[in-house]
Amino acid sequence: MTGRAISGVKNARLPDVYIEAKNALVECQRIDECKAWADKAAAIASYAKQAQDETLMATATRIKARAIRRCGELLKEIEKGKPGRPKKGVGADPISRNAGRKASATASGLSERQRNAALSTTC
Repeated sequence: MTGRAISGVKNARLPDVYIEAKNALVECQRIDECKAWADKAAAIASYAKQAQDETLMATATRIKARAIRRCGELLKEIEKGKPGRPKKGVGADPISRNAGRKASATASGLSERQRNAALSTTC
């Protein structure tokens, strides 16, 4: 890719997409939905950087931050895991509240780094 900006990217309208993404994040009820939004926003930010579109990059970065913050909020609603061996058989759902934050985050596709980042961004 050359150093030129892609034509039309700098003039692209973003507010409708931004408002839609912001509203979707408010409604995120599952950790994996938040991760998906954070991943999409990171991809958009990457494309914006390649196109040298500072506004789009900043907006995508804000959406990603909101998604990570919401993910942390959802994780904090889950009690920390209890010491001992995990349940097997009935009630062994890895996303259940009994499994703990770590198991729920892992089952939702979050790495340890992503889980820690999400938990550290919430108040």
